[in-house]
Amino acid sequence: MSWGHAALDLAEDADERAVKRAYAARLRTTRPDDDPVAFQQLHQAYQAALDWARHRAHWQDEDEDEDEDNRGHDLSAAQASGIAEALPLDQALARSFAHDATAAPAEVVWTAVVDDADAHDPVRILDRGDTTFPPAAPAAPARATEPLPQPAAAQLDPGTFAQRVIAEAQQSEPAAFERWLQLRPELWSLRDKPLIGDHVLHHLLTHDAPICADNFDLLAQCFGWDDVGSGLDPYEANACRLRLHRLWVLQPRNQHGLARYLHRPQAPVNADEARTRLQRLTRPWQPWRALWDAWPAHRVAAMRDTLDLLGVHDADDAVPPLRPAQVAFWRALADGQRLSWPRMQLALLRSALCALVVLAVMTLLGVLGRAPAVAMQGVYAALLVMGVGALLLPLRSLGQWQLAEEHPPVRWPLLRLWLIPLLAIGALLIIHLGDARIAGSALAWATLGLSIRRWWHRAGYVFQFNGWLLLGIWPFLKLGGLALMFGEIAVVGALLAWTVDAMTKVVHR
Repeated sequence: MSWGHAALDLAEDADERAVKRAYAARLRTTRPDDDPVAFQQLHQAYQAALDWARHRAHWQDEDEDEDEDNRGHDLSAAQASGIAEALPLDQALARSFAHDATAAPAEVVWTAVVDDADAHDPVRILDRGDTTFPPAAPAAPARATEPLPQPAAAQLDPGTFAQRVIAEAQQSEPAAFERWLQLRPELWSLRDKPLIGDHVLHHLLTHDAPICADNFDLLAQCFGWDDVGSGLDPYEANACRLRLHRLWVLQPRNQHGLARYLHRPQAPVNADEARTRLQRLTRPWQPWRALWDAWPAHRVAAMRDTLDLLGVHDADDAVPPLRPAQVAFWRALADGQRLSWPRMQLALLRSALCALVVLAVMTLLGVLGRAPAVAMQGVYAALLVMGVGALLLPLRSLGQWQLAEEHPPVRWPLLRLWLIPLLAIGALLIIHLGDARIAGSALAWATLGLSIRRWWHRAGYVFQFNGWLLLGIWPFLKLGGLALMFGEIAVVGALLAWTVDAMTKVVHR
């Protein structure tokens, strides 16, 4: 008996119709919505019992054909004599039937057989002259002498169905996707389910499919990827899960998921802000529009944090729907250690806006006060603001370049080492040969400040302000104010600080 017959409480000789009736009766109490696992076991038992009944019927037909072929060939002496004795009686019965058929061709009515002790004895039936025979007793099923053949393989392509599973995981919510997995008959087969899981896992590890983390967890639970014996590295699985979830939150329809992904207690993000940030990274590249979006100072920091959380470090990491040009632009603005053309453009835009504000205010004051000179001074003030704004970023980058440590090495190491002596010599040439003491002294004192800052920072000293210290150095500050016109003092101090730094940081190391 097959295990399916035992599970359905059927006898060994139950036919296909009995199996279907038992399966239909069990379906009334075992529903796929209530208990998917029990329904899957019931379905497998039904398939096993159905295959057994069909093969058993096929073998029984073959055995009956063999019995008919072998009948009369291998008879014993007693059987042969019995047949010889019964042959005249059979011939007499045949003539009687033929005479009745020719005499009165009427419809033959079969009467019920009396159920007594002699009802199944053919000799007693013939002695009574009955022309009605009871139905023959069912023959005992022949016992199989060969092993049961395996049922035919299901016509299922694991690769095609795996693509269907991945598409459903991309489009469905976690609750709907879990229900979909439970109700798929293709996943009830213990043979096809591992094959489908292997195709799904291979595709997720090698392709970019936007799937949320909850749906990935449902796939791992369905196909057993989180089991100890699955053979999948948990670190690799977690990296794949995070990568696919980042791709999922980048889809335009998932701004709420993107907001939850970017939200931090110190920097909250709502759905509208998340959608706006995503639009800045996905819209077609327009330089002037991108610059206008970046002029507020807080937006650069917000976009830098967004790209960091999404794991996008450069334009090569930009996956659809992100635009590589947009990613490169915002990354260049966020890199405060390098002087780039986007940063210079942004600095010029900000300084131009500040200059326009100064010009508008000075012009308004001149008109209200009827003083044309104030409006002209506004023009000079606007030009000054433009110049300072244009030079501030390069000077800041120059200071960072000079304050950097020797390791790792920076660009143009020789120019970086000899820049302060070159500036000091240039200041002396401007003072004495160019006869421009004010300009030369300004350059000399700026060089002194840069050299002291370089030596102080690279030596690791920390300055702590103290009111008593300011009171003590106040007289020296007054003397320093008088010495501003003497650029030679600043040149000597700059060269002295540069020499100490070069001996400790470059020569000795």
